[in-house]
Amino acid sequence: MTFSQKKRVHRGLLAIAMSLGCTFVMAQEAWVLGSWVNLRSTAATTAGIKAQLTTNTPVQLMERQGDWCAVRVASIASEGYILCSLIGNEPLTLAKAVDQPARAFWIAPSVRRLVAYGGLLRTGGAYNRMYKKLQHGEKAVIQPLPEFDAAKRLMTAGVVPNVDAEINRLEPVAPEAMEFFALLKPAPIKSSFFKAHRDIVLRSEGSADSLAAVALSKLSMKVTAPPEGYTNRHEGPEISGISGFGDVGKIELNFSPRILVYSLLPNGLLGGAYLSKHAPASHPEYGDSCGMTYMGGGIGAPMNSAGESFVLELAAVAGFPPVPDSMLPMASFVTAKALDKRKLSIKSRAARVPNHQIPKETRIDQKASIPFATPKVVLHEVDFDGDGVADMLVWDAPSIGGMSGAFNLRRAWYLNIAGKWYAAGAMDEEECT
Repeated sequence: MTFSQKKRVHRGLLAIAMSLGCTFVMAQEAWVLGSWVNLRSTAATTAGIKAQLTTNTPVQLMERQGDWCAVRVASIASEGYILCSLIGNEPLTLAKAVDQPARAFWIAPSVRRLVAYGGLLRTGGAYNRMYKKLQHGEKAVIQPLPEFDAAKRLMTAGVVPNVDAEINRLEPVAPEAMEFFALLKPAPIKSSFFKAHRDIVLRSEGSADSLAAVALSKLSMKVTAPPEGYTNRHEGPEISGISGFGDVGKIELNFSPRILVYSLLPNGLLGGAYLSKHAPASHPEYGDSCGMTYMGGGIGAPMNSAGESFVLELAAVAGFPPVPDSMLPMASFVTAKALDKRKLSIKSRAARVPNHQIPKETRIDQKASIPFATPKVVLHEVDFDGDGVADMLVWDAPSIGGMSGAFNLRRAWYLNIAGKWYAAGAMDEEECT
């Protein structure tokens, strides 16, 4: 019998024995399932607490006494008792913890999961009473939670996010399923530069966590302000929400080492900048949405705002053209392996979009008559390694502005991962309100 077979047998016996309430003679491998489990000195809820164990902490199960299990915890060189219902014979996965944000954080620590974890603090009668009395700009007093404090300490010290947990693209997309395939057909696809999902992440689809994961950069968090109430000028004087998450109002994220962010420039060049610091938006700024907004992603979305960040600290990279603040790149992304800008090539093709015209009359009084216009859709096929195979598709299409009725830009990205196209985010140009 192989070692792996023996391991499976031991786990099976462990599960059976635990269900029958048996006492163990030989230590068995097990894992903590709860998010903050007390390790007690004796088998009683009144016993002293020796330590708190988080999800997926490995333990050795020594014996069972009723509802209690005696365990040895090698990571802290300690022994004690925990409730048997809070351990299992295999680690907990993210898929099984999808509705349990506290456990999900300890399985794969990240800022995004810490934000979801913080939602646990914003519930209950005491929170609701405080919220109803809160004024604009007033500090929100949110009851601390010891396990959430431990999670914050971990993120303050910094982690390298798990790339497999942070890059979660859906099923591949057939070219003919792309919206404008009938007008512009991409060249036949085959495997090229990117072999795995962990090789690249776009700002349009990811977060600070995923950028750090692909770059193998340590991501650390600094709390810069407490939570406070804010109002939305479109909705009246009532409090619209509380900034930040949990008992945190604003944060600053730091990357070590700093991350090289590539940018495809409209002139066909490859730009580059170092990302060292990022301060996400803590709440929607008066509910306005102006400029380019990532739909469901973007580095500015780890908190409860879908907008871009207040601070995105970028530094110039020698040998790469700078990216002016006024320039909208075709794509911004991070790769696991360096790109050779001399091999970059972009093929762009355009086609008119039939029956996509705006009417002469609109509902906007100050602009009641707009000439007919026939917009174009543009397909950019990007080859990073010079082998003639597109590694990225950038689709530019028109969308009609909600206020002016004028045409705005809608952009979508697809990545060639091991010879299949995967959606990599989208972006809409939003008019200011």
